[in-house]
Amino acid sequence: MAGALALLSTAAYAQTPATLTFRGRTASIGAGFGWGAATLEFEGKTYPVRVDGFVLGAVGTASIEATGQVTGLSKAEDLNGDYTALSSGVTLGQGAGRLVMRNDKGVRVVMDQKTSGLQLGIGPRGLTLSVGEAGGPPADAGARLPQTLGFGELKLGPLFLRPTLNAQFFFDAAANPGFEGDWSFGPVDDAHHYYETSNEAGLNARYPLEEGSYGTLQARVSGVFSFTGSQPDAPVCNTSGTTSDYGLESAYLSWKSGDLFPKLGSNAVEVSGGNQNYQVFDGLLFWDGGQDCGGRGANWLSPRKAFDATGILRLTLKDLTLEAVHLKYIRTRARGCTESGSST
Repeated sequence: MAGALALLSTAAYAQTPATLTFRGRTASIGAGFGWGAATLEFEGKTYPVRVDGFVLGAVGTASIEATGQVTGLSKAEDLNGDYTALSSGVTLGQGAGRLVMRNDKGVRVVMDQKTSGLQLGIGPRGLTLSVGEAGGPPADAGARLPQTLGFGELKLGPLFLRPTLNAQFFFDAAANPGFEGDWSFGPVDDAHHYYETSNEAGLNARYPLEEGSYGTLQARVSGVFSFTGSQPDAPVCNTSGTTSDYGLESAYLSWKSGDLFPKLGSNAVEVSGGNQNYQVFDGLLFWDGGQDCGGRGANWLSPRKAFDATGILRLTLKDLTLEAVHLKYIRTRARGCTESGSST
């Protein structure tokens, strides 16, 4: 009986409702961004929450105030993650509506929202929520471009799919970059202004084996488009002025042990192979595995990070992590020509 009571108590605890209050803005012309800050009230504590997101199929700008309930939390950190919701309607001055969304942990958010401004359209809204420490300072509510836009997770039976998009833009302008030829080489005298842009579109997949009893299979595939326009860039990486390239970035499969080895801990063993990112701490020794330059352009943005033909075996034992790694660096020598570098 005591065990049954304890189980009931735990189940009720896991379903304790929480309150989320949000203030933010959206701005879009067909596609755009949303941003803002929220507070989570959960089990007598207040948590700051940063909100980033995207808007598709809408035109205009609007401010948003919303409040509602969150269910499915066992701890505040369960709120972290990507959410997707479909929103439609017209905001001319004042508007109202309801937002319902869920993340991959089963956390459900139902909010009543009020909008003001001018925004027209119908389309998906994707939000990424990041929870801070209880009692900490308010989350940053300023506008910023998120590094990666999460589009939420689609469940197809036991398979979970999550598309992602990462976009960057850079513009540079200079006067007399070659010092009238005294200190210049090649066409650096022509590098008065140029711009770069890149984007990475990808798809993540997650497949729990026997509901996670035998770990989880994960995979990702993505491609990177890079472009340098107008004139040669400052390092004279692209001598032709305008150049672009689109190619495979990530393509890997990994397995995480989950709770298969309970004495070692959750996800104590990880095995992966294919094209993928690899870093050591802050990236001082290993930062990226693909060169951007020449025919690829985007030398300043450097969007390519994945190494080629990687093999990674990782063992995590509490505070100790052991890794065996095989890497190949991809460098570009000329327009449309790539070469594999040395392996480690």
